[in-house]
Formats: sequence, C-alpha cells, structure tokens
Amino acid sequence: MTRVTLSVAALFAGSIVCAPHANAADPAADAAARRESAVQTASFTVKFTEFRAAGSETEGHKPLPSGRLPRPMPPNDKTEEWLDTLAFGAGKVRFDDNRPLVAGNTGKLIARKMVFASDGRLSRYHFPEGASVGPDGFIKQDKKIPFVRQIDLAPLTMTVRGMSPDTTYEILSQLAPTGRTQALEGTACAEYKFTQGNHGQTEFWLDPKVDYLPRRIQITHRDGSFDRLDIQYSPHDVVGWIPTTWNRTRLSSSGKILISVKATVERVKINAPIPDSDFEIQFQ
Repeated sequence: MTRVTLSVAALFAGSIVCAPHANAADPAADAAARRESAVQTASFTVKFTEFRAAGSETEGHKPLPSGRLPRPMPPNDKTEEWLDTLAFGAGKVRFDDNRPLVAGNTGKLIARKMVFASDGRLSRYHFPEGASVGPDGFIKQDKKIPFVRQIDLAPLTMTVRGMSPDTTYEILSQLAPTGRTQALEGTACAEYKFTQGNHGQTEFWLDPKVDYLPRRIQITHRDGSFDRLDIQYSPHDVVGWIPTTWNRTRLSSSGKILISVKATVERVKINAPIPDSDFEIQFQ
C-alpha cells in the first residue's frame, strides 16, 4: 500500500520572491502577460539528452578531513536520455520527471520516476519508481512545486507562465533591463538581470523578434562556474512562439565542460482539454 503523509515542512521548498504586478511599461512583462492570457492549458513532452563529465559532481569540492580530495563522481563520463512531460491548467501544473538519479556513493545512474502535481491548492509528490527510502508519496499544504522552476524547464515556463511566480523560472516583471544588447540569432537581444534573487548573477537576453522571450540565460555561480542556456523557437498560431530546442552547458571556472543538456520538444498541445484528475494524484 502506498504510504501518504501530509507535510508542511520545507522539504523541497524554494526561495521565491515575487512582484505582485507586471511592469506595464516594460515590453517583456507586457508580452509575457499577453501570452499567459492566451494559454488556458498547455502540455509538452520533451526529450532530454544529458552528458556528465567524469568528476562533474565533485568538481570544486573541498578536501576531506583526511586531506584527500573526494573521489570523483561520476567516476566516468555519463550520457543518458529520457522523456519528461509538463502540463499547465488554470493555476495548475503537473511535472512527470524521469531524469535518472546519480547515486552519491557510486556515481551510477539510477532509473526512477517522480510525479509532481498541484491543483492550485495542494501539491502532491509521488515516487512510483526508484524511491529508496521513506514514503513513496506525500501531500503538502502548499500549491508551489519548486522542481518546476528549474533552469532546464525555463524555456517552457517563461513562454506560457511567464508571470506566474509559483511555476516559472523567474517572472519577467521581476527582471530589470540593463540598457545593453547582444547579437544572438541575428538580432540585438536586450539584456536583463534580476532585480532580486539568490541565484548569483543571472542574465537574460530577450529577443524582440520572438515576443521578448529569452534567447540566452546565463547563471554565474559564486564559485566561478556558470550555466549557459541557448534557446530556439518556432512560430505558433496561439502563443506566437514556442521553444523547440535548447542547450544548456555548465562550465567550471577553468572552462571545463562539466554538464551539457540538449532538450527537444517532441509534442506540444495548447488549449487542448486536460482532465482535472491529471493534477490530482490519487494515492492507493
């Protein structure tokens, strides 16, 4: 029997600082609000291919008390593929996460499945495969699901829920233009940065030719490493533009490639009916 617990603890909790209203004078916030109003429901199936270099998990770690460096994890280069699905309703979200887990003691990739769903009132976390300890499901008295706000889903969440702080990577009304531009895909993309946040230095380059969606996102971490995400779009008759592929690369402070992720949207549905039951996991 599936064990279910009601949790109000901050397990998986994320730090979210939100602006209550869009900045109507800013074209990026205005475009995000327009897209969100046009999209009542959305569902995406995305294929991910991830490369992890040997030692990428322990890169930059401090020596052990013995003075030795930690054993490199993973011990060898790893490449893995999987499919994820992400769905949105009116104030609702579901994320089926099939990313393999990296075992901390061996560095091996472990197949597992996690399902996160919010009905706009409660959030449900279900671990039907690969849960090693504790209950395989629980409910939180909180509608937020921090896992949806990860960088690898940012192209999707910022496209259809760019003004929803509970689901998007960063709400576009919270970004501040710097006045600088960078040429990407033949367009002078406007540079934006966080006005608030705890992710280190994070920069966005928004493309006016694709409704001020991000062409590039770059996070510079405190240790000098950084993640760079580059995104491609295709026209869409409802949303205007939909991300089709994106690539994320994490480099160490010395320029070594630690992780590279390629994402390809294999299926997308906009404003197709989604049953309420999809956002309400029923534990047995």
